[in-house]
Amino acid sequence: TNQLVIIDGKAFRTDSKGILKYRSLPAGTYTIKPVNTNEWYANAVKTTINTDTKIAISLNKTASIKGSLSYIATDKSFDITKKKGGLPIIAIDDNGSVFTTKTDENGNFVLYVPKGLYTVSLEKGSISDYVEVENNNMLINATPETIKEVNFTLTIKEKRVETRKFSSNGFKKQ
Repeated sequence: TNQLVIIDGKAFRTDSKGILKYRSLPAGTYTIKPVNTNEWYANAVKTTINTDTKIAISLNKTASIKGSLSYIATDKSFDITKKKGGLPIIAIDDNGSVFTTKTDENGNFVLYVPKGLYTVSLEKGSISDYVEVENNNMLINATPETIKEVNFTLTIKEKRVETRKFSSNGFKKQ
């Protein structure tokens, strides 16, 4: 009911029975994509239409992956901006399908995916070279019954500090 569906860039809504009627559609090949929500998911369907055609697209209950990221720094860590918002989170399933979302301004995220096994990662290119993601590429079994938690720890690298002692013979390493 009231499901948003995109047919070659045009938006439609299903009726109270989950039916969408597109009249006077010229013959051709079309991509039909139900818009995934936080409850339902379906793959896009590509079909060729020549005459009146009925297509059934089944929706699957989604699984939720949520989490956050946090920074760890010491007094010797590089002084960098601890960016939390807008960082890409990527989940890749066993078939190679990619699902993405971005963190909010507090570093939190929610990702709705079909049931399955996923490798969940924080895209490394979006953060400073002075930061290491300790627990990147986590393997998650996402199911509709439970919400999976994924928390990324970003450790800011420490500066290498050398101290030298001055003596009458010059500088010596300690």
